[in-house]
Amino acid sequence: MITDFLSSEKTRELWKPSILLWPDDTLPGYKLVMQNLNWYEAQNYCRTNFTDLVSIMNDRQNEELKDWGMNSTTPFWIGLLYDDWEWADGGYSAYRNWPGTTNPLPNKYTVLLNNKTSLTMIGALCSFLAELFKLIKELMTWEQALKYCEQKHNRLLHIESKEDQSVVEQSLRGANVPGPVWIGLRQSRLFGFWVWINGIPLKREDWHNWEGGRQPEQPLSHHCAAMAMEKGDFKWSDQDCLSIHYFICEDRETYRRV
Repeated sequence: MITDFLSSEKTRELWKPSILLWPDDTLPGYKLVMQNLNWYEAQNYCRTNFTDLVSIMNDRQNEELKDWGMNSTTPFWIGLLYDDWEWADGGYSAYRNWPGTTNPLPNKYTVLLNNKTSLTMIGALCSFLAELFKLIKELMTWEQALKYCEQKHNRLLHIESKEDQSVVEQSLRGANVPGPVWIGLRQSRLFGFWVWINGIPLKREDWHNWEGGRQPEQPLSHHCAAMAMEKGDFKWSDQDCLSIHYFICEDRETYRRV
C-alpha cells in the first residue's frame, strides 16, 4: 500500500547503485528496478529506459502490483510527487491509499511504496507503456490513421477491458492531447453495430466506455470512434470519419496485453 513514509529533499540524496530487474514475462507492464537512486534519478531512469515511474490509479491496480510480486520488503519509489499530489506522468492523484484518513503534510515530498519503513535500499517501479502503444501526434482521418498504424506499427488501438482503458489513460494524462484521438473501433454502415478492426463486434453487453453510457446508434451516429477527456475521464465518442485527429497505434514488435 502507499504509506506515509516520505522522503524530504535531504533524504533523496542518499543512494548508491545495486540493481535487480524483474523479467518481462513475469511482470508484464512494469519493471521493479532495485537500484539505489533518489526520486528524481529514479524518474529520469524510468523515462530514459521505459516510460515513467508507475502511477497507481485505482484499487485494482494497487492490488495487481502486490499480486505480481511487488510486496517488497524493501521500499521503492512510485511516481507521486507533492504538487497538490500529482503523478509523475502529469495525472492528478484522485486515487488514495494512505494508511489512515489523512494525507501527509506538503513539503515537496515524494512517495515510495513499501510494507516496512526501511532505508537500506530504494528502488523504483517503472512502467513501460510506450512499448505497448504510441500516441501519434499527426492529424489524420480515421482511414489514414488506420493505414498509418498498419504500415508503421501494428494496428489502431483496441480497448477491450477496463484494465486496457486504465493503462491507456495513464499515458494520455501526461500527453496534453488537445481533443479526441482515434481508436480502432468503427460502426457498420449497413448493420449499425460497432466492430473492432480485427473483426470482433462490440456487443451491447460487452464492457465499453461510451460517453453517456450508451452506444451511438444509427441514423444519428457517426461511424468512427475516438477517445477524449470528459469531466476528468477519457470517454469514447462517435466522430465523423473524415475529421482529423491524433491517434494511438499498437506497436508491432512489442504488442502484448498488460
